[in-house]
Amino acid sequence: MQARLVGILSLPAAPGPRGVLIVTGGPQYRVGSHRQFVLLARALAAQGVPVLRFDLRGMGDS
Repeated sequence: MQARLVGILSLPAAPGPRGVLIVTGGPQYRVGSHRQFVLLARALAAQGVPVLRFDLRGMGDS
């Protein structure tokens, strides 16, 4: 069985040695906590931290 996960990678201009993985655990709406994860990822990327965020299979966009 093959499954696809939709992920978004937020890369800074000059990435540091570590990154952050954000995994949402339930249904997310674009304006709820999902939006907070977007803002968090962008803020961390602005500080040089790469961030990968994705939904578990069957949740959100995955």
